Amino acid sequence: MDDLVQEVFIRAWKGLPRFRGSAQFSTWLYRICWNLASDQRRRCARQHSQTQNLVLGSDIAHPGPDLMHLHYQQALQQSMAQLSPEHRMVLILHDLEDLPQKEIAEILGIPVGTVKSRLFHARATIRQHLLQLEIAGAP
Repeated sequence: MDDLVQEVFIRAWKGLPRFRGSAQFSTWLYRICWNLASDQRRRCARQHSQTQNLVLGSDIAHPGPDLMHLHYQQALQQSMAQLSPEHRMVLILHDLEDLPQKEIAEILGIPVGTVKSRLFHARATIRQHLLQLEIAGAP
């Protein structure tokens, strides 16, 4: 936690020359905190996922591929195939490549609002498809 606080102050100090004053200073500082906390949360989730994979992968009782895991992978791939290329691209860049929405907007040359909309609709489509397959609560 102390490292995160220190990183916030370092980023604020380095970013101070770029502070435009179009928003309140507290709002600007809050955004720095939010971004760093979100990054930290994603890193922790990724580490947790990798740890889970190591733990599950070391299970000697199941030397072959986990059939349920393969089933979930196949269902997710089917769901992704139902998406339009535009929706699929936004979902992949955001949820798999872990890029922020603003950066996705810049990469694709579209407004951030469009990124948010496409992300929302892509997730809804996948959720609906998984519900139809009756595996929406699956990991």
